[in-house]
Order: sequence, then structure tokens, then C-alpha cells
Amino acid sequence: MSPKKKIWSEIKRCFNIEEERRGFCMKLAGKLLRGFRTFLSSKFLKDADGNFVDAELPKKYESLISAEEWEAFKSKRQDPVFQRISATNRERASSPAYPYRKGRVGYGRLEQSMLQKEESSETSLPAHVLWKEARVGKSGVPQEEVLHVYQKCEELSQSLSPDDTKGILSRALDVPEYSGRVRGKGFGVTPTSLSIKKGKAPSNRELHARLEAMQAELDALRREREASASTVYRDASDKNSINCTFQPNIPEGISHCQLYLSSPYYRMVGKGKVHNVSGVLLHTRELPAGCLKVSVDIAVEPNAALPYPSDDSDATTVHEAVGSFVAWPTNLICVGYEVTNATHPKTRGGNICIVGSGTNVDKVCSGVLNSRTFDGIRLMRYTVVVTASVQWW
Repeated sequence: MSPKKKIWSEIKRCFNIEEERRGFCMKLAGKLLRGFRTFLSSKFLKDADGNFVDAELPKKYESLISAEEWEAFKSKRQDPVFQRISATNRERASSPAYPYRKGRVGYGRLEQSMLQKEESSETSLPAHVLWKEARVGKSGVPQEEVLHVYQKCEELSQSLSPDDTKGILSRALDVPEYSGRVRGKGFGVTPTSLSIKKGKAPSNRELHARLEAMQAELDALRREREASASTVYRDASDKNSINCTFQPNIPEGISHCQLYLSSPYYRMVGKGKVHNVSGVLLHTRELPAGCLKVSVDIAVEPNAALPYPSDDSDATTVHEAVGSFVAWPTNLICVGYEVTNATHPKTRGGNICIVGSGTNVDKVCSGVLNSRTFDGIRLMRYTVVVTASVQWW
């Protein structure tokens, strides 16, 4: 029979204890055994000055300890490694940074008294709350160092996830968390007794599944955005605006252009160059459907959002995209340059986009806009396209 089983059988023979209390009883037995060894060492193996003494086995304990066990005990107590660990533990215990100030009242009875005093329906208190109360002396005022740790615990409790494997109190104290114990709860309390499940790092299969799910969500969002940008844009006419007409065909090669957006209303947001070249790629990737590659030179509306932010760049606005290449919907690109309309005395802010068309035109733009006559402009080999809102007085 193993020593642990023998100890448990002796306890069961003398006391009526339930089987689920075995873990606590064995821990208490181990604590008492360590205390007994410390007593033997200080009583029989050291003199008044603390020097080691090669003593014989005390007759009082001959029935409990054999000669071989006594010699092994003396040999271990003289081992340099054991003596170094013992000295470190004695020094730490002699001057604790946060001394316990409740005397013989343990954490368990302290917790019960706090719950009764507060008339709380809870069955337990957070470890850092109990830890702070255990370090309050008769004055009732905790030390500044104790309050600092408690406040840090309160901050961590708001930020850490419940699955965090390291306790809040251990993080605040910056000390390691030992397995099989719960800091700030007293002797015998284990994570199992508090129903604390130890978190584990996700496996490679779980991480791969998460990445695939995230990639699927990103692909769905990208397809939704492309479909939205490829639809026919609704008219944005109201009392202060007119319909916009865009160049239906983009000439091959590199051309100067204006860049437009249609939501929440049609307006020019930038200027640049459109690269209508066969087989062109954008950052080694194919262009989205219905888009062309453009280089942004001027940001007319700096904070306007790009219709297709690049995955390889941090640019999300027109201003951030200046000097770089982006994808732009073809039906929102106007090839040519812009001139300000100042010929009509009743217009304000009207802009005309003039684009090359390869046809002779003597008179252009003698039409009706919002039931008002718009004066024509005499041009040669150009087509006039109204691209911005005209405000009428």
C-alpha cells in the first residue's frame, strides 16, 4: 500500500469523512508533515546558534522513523541546494511585502463574516476583494501599497476576458500562478472547487477554421461591395442639382480624368490619370469587375472614401491615395479636363467637363436645364458634358 493510501485509510478509520473531502485532507496531511519535518530539524539537528548537529534518532520517534529514513533526512537537510532554497523561503517569509493582518482568522472565515456583514446573497467574493480585506489591520485603513494592488485588480477585471488562464490578482502582483491553487482564497481552495476551467491554446485545426471563416466573410463583403458599385446609379436631381452624364467609352492608353462618386450625391472628388491598358494589374492583382486602374494626383474632396480600398495599402480616402494607384468604377470616370462655367449670369458653381470626341461640333449645349435656357458654347472638335450641379437663383 502506498503511503498516501495508508494515510487516507488511517484517517477514514478514525474519522467519518466523505470521499470528496479526500483531496483537502491529504493536503492538510502534507502540510502537517512539512511542519513535523521542520520541527525535527530545528529541535534535533541544530544547536542554539543554528549550526548543524549530527544527532542520533530520537528514541521518542523510533516507532515512527526507521534508521535509514533518519539518515536520509539528515543528508537532505545538509544538501547545499536544499539549504539555499530554505534560506530564500525564510527571508521571504520574514518580511512579506503585503503581510496578512487577520491573525488566526483564515480566508474562509473572513469571507463568511464579510458576506454576513453585507447581508449578501452571494456565496463567494472576488479574490482581490478578499485579499485586500485580509491586509487591513485594526485601524481599518489599508496601506497605500495594498490599495494600489486593489485598484490595479479593478482595472484588470474590466479588460481581461473570462477565459484568461492567469488570475487577476497574480497579474496585479506580477507573480507566477501556481497550478492547483487559487491566490487570495486561502488553504485548500483549488480551481476545481471554484469551477474554474483552465483555458487552453487553440489547436492548429481550430485556428485554420477561424481563418477560413474570416476569409469567407471578407469575400462576401467584397462581392457585396463590387455588386453595389456595378449597379446603375440613380438620378440625384433635386432643386439644386441636375443629372450627370459620363463618358461612355474610355480611350485606350493613359488619359487625364476626373474621379466621381455617386453617393450620397454625384460630385467630383479627385483628379488623376486613367490607365486603360489591356492586361493591366493593380498591385499584382486583377482589377474588380467594372473598374479601371487610376492614379490619383489631386484630392478635390480629401475625406471622400475610396470605392475600392486596396488590401495592400492603408489608404481609405482620396487624400491618402494621392500618388498611388487605385481601382475606380468605369462609370464614375470622366476623361478630359474641367473648366468653370462663368458665361451664365444666373449660375453658381456650374462645372463643365470637356472631353475629346473626334467629331466637329459648331454649337454645343443649347439645351434646357430645369426649365431654364443654358447658353451654348462654341467649340471645335469637342463634346460638352455637364458633370456638376448648377444652382439657380
